[in-house]
Amino acid sequence: MVCPNCGCVYENGCCFCGKCGAVLTAQIPAKRGSHWVPILIMVILSALGIGLFFATAEAEITPQWFRVSDNTVSFDESRYTGPAELEIPDSIGGEEILYLEQACFADCDSLTTVILPAGLQAVCWCAFEDCDNLRGIFIPEGVSVIDDYAFGKCRSLEAVCIPASVTYISPGAFYDCPALKHVFYGGTYDQWLVISDGYAAPDANIYCTDGNYCQGIPIP
Repeated sequence: MVCPNCGCVYENGCCFCGKCGAVLTAQIPAKRGSHWVPILIMVILSALGIGLFFATAEAEITPQWFRVSDNTVSFDESRYTGPAELEIPDSIGGEEILYLEQACFADCDSLTTVILPAGLQAVCWCAFEDCDNLRGIFIPEGVSVIDDYAFGKCRSLEAVCIPASVTYISPGAFYDCPALKHVFYGGTYDQWLVISDGYAAPDANIYCTDGNYCQGIPIP
């Protein structure tokens, strides 16, 4: 697979360029009635390492810009000197990270990709609001809530992977995300209808495990 933006070459299975954050296009011949999209989703959701999805295995985990209290992590952008692809460790000082502090990454324009900790339970209010350069996000299995304005005004956000464990998406979770065109969901279309009432990204293509759905309309 070749990045259409910078030309970097990746093995099949990667969805985002680890260098520039561009969406990678699988070199699969177009075929009417093909069901490769649900298969791709299942591969992504069952991946043991999130790095398979984002191709950021080389990103260094440096906890000096993190603080954790009561299983809640905060981020100090002023201390951050790492790459545009940030990985949040699963634990810091032996304390597991289950929550993000409210507005944890708000206005962090230096980040294109954030790898969330495996034990995360919710994406909180305004967690990534106004992250102008955030391109893609993989929400790990176990997260149950995507709160209001969690990704509000992330105007470069192109793709999101949402697990079937999510039971509620706030109507304003993806407010003013004009570039968001691809939502990979780990449940069925009927499940999506239950959790996405008021979903505020009407132009996105929704890919569910039982078929490929474009803006809620089945694609034959």
